[in-house]
Amino acid sequence: MKRIKKIFAIAATIGMVGATMVGALADLGNYPAPFVNSDGAFSGAIVIGANAATSDVLGAIDIAASLQAEAKTGTPIAGGEVAVVGGDTIDTYNLNDELSNTTLTQSDIPSLQDTTLRWNSKDIDVYDEIYIGENALSVATYTPVDGQDDAFTSDPYLVVDTEGKVMYKYVFDDAVNVSELAAHNLDINFLGKKLTISAIADGSMTVEGSNEFYMEEGDTVQVENHDIALKRVGSGSVLVTVDGQTLAVDNNGDTQTFDQADDFEVAVSSSFYIQDATDNSATLKMGSALTKSVSDGESLEMFGEPSDSDNAEWTWEISLAGTDIAAGDYIAAVETLVRTQATVTGADERPALAEGQPLEFPNKYASIEFVGYEGSAQTVYDDLKIKPVYTKFGADGYQHAMELSTTADSKSFYIDDNSVIVEKSTKAYVAENGNIYNGDKDLSLAAYNSSTDDITLKLDKEDVVINMTNGAWTITAGTDIFTLALDNSTGFLGFGTAATAEDTDVNFTDGASSALIGENDKTFRTTYGIIVKDMKSQMESDDFVISVPHEEQIPVIAVNGKDATVSTSESGMSYTVNPIALGLGVLDTDATLGSKPMIVVGGPVINTVAAELMGNPTPDQIAATFSQGKAIIKWYDDKQAMLVAGYEAMETQGAAYVVARHGDYDFTGNELEVVVTSLNDISVNTV
Repeated sequence: MKRIKKIFAIAATIGMVGATMVGALADLGNYPAPFVNSDGAFSGAIVIGANAATSDVLGAIDIAASLQAEAKTGTPIAGGEVAVVGGDTIDTYNLNDELSNTTLTQSDIPSLQDTTLRWNSKDIDVYDEIYIGENALSVATYTPVDGQDDAFTSDPYLVVDTEGKVMYKYVFDDAVNVSELAAHNLDINFLGKKLTISAIADGSMTVEGSNEFYMEEGDTVQVENHDIALKRVGSGSVLVTVDGQTLAVDNNGDTQTFDQADDFEVAVSSSFYIQDATDNSATLKMGSALTKSVSDGESLEMFGEPSDSDNAEWTWEISLAGTDIAAGDYIAAVETLVRTQATVTGADERPALAEGQPLEFPNKYASIEFVGYEGSAQTVYDDLKIKPVYTKFGADGYQHAMELSTTADSKSFYIDDNSVIVEKSTKAYVAENGNIYNGDKDLSLAAYNSSTDDITLKLDKEDVVINMTNGAWTITAGTDIFTLALDNSTGFLGFGTAATAEDTDVNFTDGASSALIGENDKTFRTTYGIIVKDMKSQMESDDFVISVPHEEQIPVIAVNGKDATVSTSESGMSYTVNPIALGLGVLDTDATLGSKPMIVVGGPVINTVAAELMGNPTPDQIAATFSQGKAIIKWYDDKQAMLVAGYEAMETQGAAYVVARHGDYDFTGNELEVVVTSLNDISVNTV
């Protein structure tokens, strides 16, 4: 008996705290409930024997510290916010909306120019502009009401339509006297590339647009997908290799054409030559066309576009007159090929751009990109399912009913938008007898009047409204409305009028136009953002399922400058710790079992509350319960109490560690066996 007393004097230890549940714990899997309620406040006590060993007190302290960490109130932080550094986002538009006129300058995109040129002893103010014309861009999906290409399926795409213009503009804020150009060529930075203008006429100009590189003998560069090497520098010429073809290029500025490299052109801008020197060098001008006359509508060939303007994505737009360059005149690069389909069928098309795929301006000077949605609720989906069933509802017996279910955890169905009918449940039933039942089908929650009542599924920021009126079920989210035809007058036997799907089984409208989609076997996304999968198969199996975002989807279009970055914030939680009041620890001599949830630290010899909890066991029963190297954690549901006790001091303290770090272990069932080889070697088994 003396030995047993020693064991339980040492084994008296630990307490626990919970976080999210109220009421009975039921088993250890719900811990730390019921010690912390749904508001994050602690409710309970840690009970220690009046003569407990120091190790029991240390274990109880560990548990108390973990409970304080659990006693907190969480506030959701919405993620999904898009941040663009080095660019800007276009004003908010809905899916499938076409953008109106938008102009962006250096105040919006820092890498764009707004500067002053010094030319012919004069100052000329110039600036860059990204212009997006009316109806030029949209983030579109296939929807059956507007007939967009069904190859989009449920994925949104950035669509570029040449009904409006997407263009980069180099704008002159001051006039230029054209007659002086011949004697004083005008150098400008167009799309990040130096252009030298030597003449202009109505809608055209003569321009040199080369890439200049300073190179020493042996250096290599790549220009417009051509490999160029400076082999040798001489007194009158340099030796250059382009894509394996080697030719001499005179130092007098004349252009050499490399006919084996797609007529690539090279000229010497300047050179440095000393006989037998090891650092001879040259500055070379290189490009597909060093000097060229370009006109409105022609391909931007010197920026790598194909020579045939019909196949070029970017072409020139030259708003210059033949007399003078007036203030407000501009030179522009215009996107000329449509991007309206996911699958390209013609030479004058390019594929539409999925999320994260940029529309790049020439020379990668800027880009336009669909980067995501405005908030995190717009990227969280849950299914709403409506299915006819015939089942038993408690004392009301068998009824035809519509089963309403959702994958949205802890969401509620409401009746008439204000009365909770199924709180924190994923299922409800509307029966032909006019009653609504909970997910367990055993409780009539409310009466349903189809002519006046709506059933509402409340998501984070939006509602989905369900109603049965005039023999049809309607589901409304935002401007989207689905109307389901029924196969009987009461509206509970099923959808449609035949085993095979018919178009008339489901009518869909987005508020502007409508379509019959009962036989639609495609997956599509609505303007609201709802995803609908194979309605034909749904109707044939008498199901109706839609995936609904928790908020209407508002796409974000970013216009990025060079080296811009786009990031999306993460969602999360902000927590406020609720201090545990004095009185958390209680001696066994002052505790009344059952008065509040308790964590009882120590065994029945050293802790009278533990003895009462175990039914006042005999010494033989105690010896049979505890063995060397082991401890127990046991939940007593009828008393709302948890026992933490070990064979000796180390075992009790090890069990306290398990309670304090319950998330690291398989904390399930009503009783756990804790094997404590040392305080650094602990394992847990379910009993």
